[in-house]
Amino acid sequence: RAAGDEIVIVSAVGDDFLGKATKFDMNDRGMNTDFLKIVEGTPTAMEIETLNIIGDLDYLISGTEVNKYIDIELIESALDVINSCDMAVIDASLTEEVLKYVAENVTVTKFFDPGNEEDALKAKEIIGKFDIIKPNRAEASVLFGKDIFSEEELAAAIAYFEEQGVKQIYVT
Repeated sequence: RAAGDEIVIVSAVGDDFLGKATKFDMNDRGMNTDFLKIVEGTPTAMEIETLNIIGDLDYLISGTEVNKYIDIELIESALDVINSCDMAVIDASLTEEVLKYVAENVTVTKFFDPGNEEDALKAKEIIGKFDIIKPNRAEASVLFGKDIFSEEELAAAIAYFEEQGVKQIYVT
């Protein structure tokens, strides 16, 4: 919890040990897990990443099957609570349909970290709906539609994001 602010989790976990431990830990830290869906027979999401020498994703092992249960129905059920918060941190692994729904219906400051190039592509057409974005160079290239290898190309990408409506851009 930052400065006593309430943290509301709108997500899904499996009914495995990791999912139960995650919910217990979140509750223990005072987080609101009223909108944390526990999905029977599905493992909790987990990713293992290896980055290359410049910090871009080189290899990924991903088990995120449970994320498909973070659907529009779940977001709708939590929408009033989400919109009463100061900020919503948007998970890039949501489906494109859910990402678009969130972009259109969440009215508070929206923070988006693409997570990987594939997930960045899902947000390309709606990137201007997010207030704050934190892509790495490769993800920014996908969102911009052009490779970014120089400071000039980075400046052009940042200008593009600002033209789309993004207020704060942090390229890592």
